[in-house]
Amino acid sequence: MVVEAFKCFDNKFIYNGCESAYRLNPSGSFNVPPEATNLFCNGPCLVETQLVLNCLDDIFQNFFFFNKATTQSFRNALHVGCSFSSQRGNFNQGLFMQGEISKAHILQKWFIYCIIFLVGCCIFIL
Repeated sequence: MVVEAFKCFDNKFIYNGCESAYRLNPSGSFNVPPEATNLFCNGPCLVETQLVLNCLDDIFQNFFFFNKATTQSFRNALHVGCSFSSQRGNFNQGLFMQGEISKAHILQKWFIYCIIFLVGCCIFIL
């Protein structure tokens, strides 16, 4: 499945009109300079980037890039970066990553501490 996900980035049916400099890649790099915002948002790049994100979501429900960004954080960055607000041209997906990274390891750590505490209490009582 990982190999299939990486094929989304090289799919010639998805990325065929967007300049390679503005393409999303597996590492999570997404470099659209402010002066290229109109070209990116009004040309094929916006649509093709959204198609790559859809492709990734179709393969993995929770795809994480190497920089730990999610497809949703990139969607949010696209929405803001192409908006006609004061944030137009700001495609920094890092602004949208807060709260999206799994906290399961923290819960697991607390669960282990609780078990150790309970076992310690049981040994002390006996």
